Amino acid sequence: MFYVPGADRKLAQTGEPGHYTFVEGTPEPHAIVAAETRRVCAEAYHHITVTASSLMITVASRRRQTGARPPHHHHARTAG
Repeated sequence: MFYVPGADRKLAQTGEPGHYTFVEGTPEPHAIVAAETRRVCAEAYHHITVTASSLMITVASRRRQTGARPPHHHHARTAG
């Protein structure tokens, strides 16, 4: 589900401030970018899933301990 830049992505930056141009890079920077992108995406995915499952466990535990229920919001009806 995450985008990993392909080998055709221009990574090398040349030029002066405000007038940069990206050109082809060498295989080494492409390999570093691909590996780091995969690492960061895997870490982010793990964090999101752990956070979501931790939240559900916490909510379920709290409901069991306190008998808490989700709030009900009553919406006022307007005459139409």
